[in-house]
Amino acid sequence: MPSTAAACTAAAATAAAAAATAAAAAAAAAAQIPLLFFPVSLSPSPYNHRGQQQQQQQQQQQEQQQQQQEQQQQDEGFTPADNHKYIKPPEDTHIRHTCSGYITHTAAAAAAAADAAAAAAAGAADAAAAAVDAAAAAAGDAADAAAAAAAAADAAAAA
Repeated sequence: MPSTAAACTAAAATAAAAAATAAAAAAAAAAQIPLLFFPVSLSPSPYNHRGQQQQQQQQQQQEQQQQQQEQQQQDEGFTPADNHKYIKPPEDTHIRHTCSGYITHTAAAAAAAADAAAAAAAGAADAAAAAVDAAAAAAGDAADAAAAAAAAADAAAAA
């Protein structure tokens, strides 16, 4: 019986190590994803002030337009619950903002890979805990069997 418990424990440790290796590989892959799209630094350039100003102006204009639309809709009697029927996403966003789209996509992919790695690690920990519990139960059963055998031997000796 003790050899069964040891085998269960060894199998659980092997499974946990494999899951940890898979989680580490997934995390490494997630860390490499942005480099596939952008081999250069993504930090803001100090030479791109004009582009930043234009982007800020566009954002301000979009916010103003959205506020005007909301005010107009409220004036016409629309409720906020109706807004999802009428608000359309900006057209050609993926063409006009290709870089930000790729950044968003890669960040989401990296986050998903990190979540998958965390789930795999949690699953491995759960499997290891279950294997340890099974090994403890097997050891308890072995101890009970040994106690029963000792009691039978004592009874046989007394007879």
